[in-house]
Amino acid sequence: MNIENYIEKDYNHVCNKLQDYMLNKDNIQRFALLQQEKQNLLKKEDKLQDKNTEKTQFEKNNVLKKDNNINNNNNFFYPRDKDSLFWCFYIIKNGLLNYQMIQNKNIVYEKGVKIDYVEKLRKEKHVIKPYKFDSLMNLENNLATDYKIGIPTFLTLCVIENINVIIVRKKTFYELLLNDTNDIYVINLSENDKYGFKHIVKTSEDYETYKNTFFRINNMDKPIKTITYYKVSELVDMCEKLSIEIVNTTTKKNKSKKELYELIIQQL
Repeated sequence: MNIENYIEKDYNHVCNKLQDYMLNKDNIQRFALLQQEKQNLLKKEDKLQDKNTEKTQFEKNNVLKKDNNINNNNNFFYPRDKDSLFWCFYIIKNGLLNYQMIQNKNIVYEKGVKIDYVEKLRKEKHVIKPYKFDSLMNLENNLATDYKIGIPTFLTLCVIENINVIIVRKKTFYELLLNDTNDIYVINLSENDKYGFKHIVKTSEDYETYKNTFFRINNMDKPIKTITYYKVSELVDMCEKLSIEIVNTTTKKNKSKKELYELIIQQL
């Protein structure tokens, strides 16, 4: 082969390969079209991502609205879990969204959280001891072995986490104020034996209503003292707060001290 022909042939081959990378009019137009197509694709991806984000947020909001509509009654939120009192505490401590983001609120997860609090009870027994809601052994057993926690355990957990609460039963209330904030959580037992809660502040009308129209209990285990401790006028005042009739409908006379006291006990 003639060396000159080979060199010319190879040179032409290399030049042909470089045609796509030369800054001529055709390549500039082709590059501009490719860039425009790339930008269009990126815009489509951004719109799709935004749409998915909006959809996800919309679905989350719907879940919140749906759950609130199902579980709220007179502003109280009632967890549908079996141990509703424990989950009231969990939501108060960690927030409603955190509760709803838990995918498997099964007995294993629940028991794991309760066992963690058993450890906290042991570490902070000096903190809960002055309140004497129950013995440490009973509190631990309630968390570790029982399917539902009781009021003493709930109040003890509130002491550990420094949470202000009011326990409402019919027309009575027990108040546990542990800090100087305005935040208070009201715990209520519904007619179907489910606990629920709502948030109020000390400056609200709700709080004034509980103080002025509900009967205050100072001891959850012994809500009322012996009959000899009270005057008739005090029992009458208690009956008014508990919506108990003080007049005998048959005789049209005021009920006796003993009658009033027994009716109060029945309410409590």
